[in-house]
Amino acid sequence: MRLLSALLCSLFFINGFSQMESMNWHFGNGIGLSFSTGVPELTSSAISCALDHTPATISDATGALQLYADQDRVYANNGTTLPNGTFTNFALESIFIPDPGNTDRYYLIRSRGVDGLFYSVVDMTMNGGMGDIPEGLKEINFYNLGGQLMAISKGEGIGYWLISADNDNGNEYCFIRTFEISTTGITFNQEFSTTWLWVGWYNELDDAEISSDCSMISVTFKGHYIGLFAYDNIAGNCTAALSQSVDNNTSLINATEMAFSANSEYLYTIGNFNSIKKYNVTVFTNTAVQASQQTVETSNTNSWNDLKLGVDGNIYILDDQGFIHRIVDADLPTSTFESSVLALPDNAVTTYFPHTPNLTCGVNFFINPQTMDVCLGETTAFTLSSTIIPDSVLWTFGDPESGSLNSSEFANPEHLYSAQGSYEVNTLVWFEGEEFSFDLIANVYAYPDTDLGPDQTICEGEIVTLSAGQANNIVWSTGATSAQIDVSQSGVYSVLATNGICSVTSNIQITVIPQLNVDLGSDILVCDEPSALLTSNQPVVWNTGASSQQITVFETGTYWGTAQNICFTETDTIEVQFINVAPNLLPDRIEACWGDTLYLYTGLPEAEVYWVGNNSPEGDSLEVTSSGAYNVFYYYYGCIAADEVIVTYFPLINPQIFQMPNVFTPNNDAKNDTFHPINPYSDDDPCTLTYLESNMRIYNRWGGLVSDGSCFWDGRTENGNDAEEGVYYYLIELKSTCLGREHVRTIEGDFSLKR
Repeated sequence: MRLLSALLCSLFFINGFSQMESMNWHFGNGIGLSFSTGVPELTSSAISCALDHTPATISDATGALQLYADQDRVYANNGTTLPNGTFTNFALESIFIPDPGNTDRYYLIRSRGVDGLFYSVVDMTMNGGMGDIPEGLKEINFYNLGGQLMAISKGEGIGYWLISADNDNGNEYCFIRTFEISTTGITFNQEFSTTWLWVGWYNELDDAEISSDCSMISVTFKGHYIGLFAYDNIAGNCTAALSQSVDNNTSLINATEMAFSANSEYLYTIGNFNSIKKYNVTVFTNTAVQASQQTVETSNTNSWNDLKLGVDGNIYILDDQGFIHRIVDADLPTSTFESSVLALPDNAVTTYFPHTPNLTCGVNFFINPQTMDVCLGETTAFTLSSTIIPDSVLWTFGDPESGSLNSSEFANPEHLYSAQGSYEVNTLVWFEGEEFSFDLIANVYAYPDTDLGPDQTICEGEIVTLSAGQANNIVWSTGATSAQIDVSQSGVYSVLATNGICSVTSNIQITVIPQLNVDLGSDILVCDEPSALLTSNQPVVWNTGASSQQITVFETGTYWGTAQNICFTETDTIEVQFINVAPNLLPDRIEACWGDTLYLYTGLPEAEVYWVGNNSPEGDSLEVTSSGAYNVFYYYYGCIAADEVIVTYFPLINPQIFQMPNVFTPNNDAKNDTFHPINPYSDDDPCTLTYLESNMRIYNRWGGLVSDGSCFWDGRTENGNDAEEGVYYYLIELKSTCLGREHVRTIEGDFSLKR
């Protein structure tokens, strides 16, 4: 089997085939390199990787870019960071490895040096097919010490080897540890260690690479030495070690990066950052390897940082001046150095090419998956995975009822099973006289007989039972998982019935005719209006014959409306009463004289009457004795009306209340300076009252007229002279009028004038 593994890798490159998973490289600061056209072309990238960290890239088996990562992020192939693809710690090294148990998943291995090795799972079915890391499968520590990372396909069976090389953080031992990545996960496999002279001079190994045929590992360590390990790709372990196979003895720090040729015969190294050397490693001895040393190229200007085998069989070199160089014919004894085949952008600061796994060696024939689930009536496609074309293949499908169709000699046959069940399938593969046998199970499931039938219309209150038939798993749109559900609401109901991987979806529209609820509202009392608008909550047929949602009525009576659908008939009634309250029951205005008592009447003894004012009395009449606006409210058979009357009282005074003085003193002392009538009940001057007319004449004791026609006398004669002191006589007429009524009084007497 070791010979077969080496032969497979050799056939890949000799016949021009390449490892598609390494078709795209992403590295440095925003740089991508694609081999998809056969000629390497620079592309842009979202990556941002520090100079001392090595990124990772993975493409699928067709060469399509899937994922890439820098020291703290994982990116989808469109350059966006995965939703859960950001890490809190930097990785010194990263590498992607396909999950052998699931073609939709990849392992991302991250080395954090002394903090250990960690893995995350990227599920490509998430994030709209762009991939993401599921919760609980991110940054899981599986070993306590990290190192240089390599990944290869196993020499036998399904799976990969993850290889870690380290010097135990600066001790004198060099460790090669292998981990198996199988269909069940990652497990520790074996550890190989050796003691070398300068291996403990620095905390970390500088580089570790595995040959294309997976038979040899090279390790650089500080100083000027490169060690070699013989590797068994079937057991996943190193079997021998050479400590000083390469001695670049021009400097203590000059052996940095390495790459094997595609045929694994030559090892290329960068020494002192300015010298590229080539070693023949076909003879596994220190003497033979060191003696084969050739100088490929030297430079006094460039500082070469890294070199990596491309999928085209050439070796690419990265320098610190922004150029990528190339070694062509790297498999031949004489190879050629080509300078500056690609120029990086000005801002592309970078040191290392990305890690990619080596999936071209050691892969034997295998069937994946080992269990197939198919649906009855559909053709089952079987696939034999291999890296070479076998000599012959024989499939037996475990279906003897199919007669001659039960077997096939095609590598990737198809078979149509006639009945559901579990079938044992066997595959025999022959290559160069060796036979390989594989078994798998084909589970054939019948589609569920699920049909919810035609759409249905039901009445509110009715229940429909929906049945999904017989199936292993049933999920209704309601969330129920039973075989039957009862529904009573309108809507679209669906069910997903599944047997194994065979699913049937059925839908049904349920329309529920709702219970009618006719509502014409409360009974209506119409006050002093000629009509009323009746409104239903839905269109109805009225007893008037109208078919509408509203009607106008003009008479007192009972009205009803009826609504009907295919399930229900509903009627509601309403009473309408028209009431007319007589307007202007009270006059607009009433006039009266002082002292009069008025009585206001509504003329509605059967109504509830409330007067405003005078403590809001009740009753049909109201006694009024003063001016004002009088308001009344009527409650008449449920109707409310209001009225108002303005009452105006005009003055009317009885002159009998007035008295005349018997003496006055017109001496201008503002006291008793005039002779006039006196109201003993008021301080008002009667001579200023507009509603009192007065005509007073004053005579002297000889009967001579002194003053005539005034309400008062100021003690002067008609010519303006002061009258003499003495006794005088008066005759005064007083008259008060109101609304055609009058009071008259004549008063006569004598008085004394004193000064």
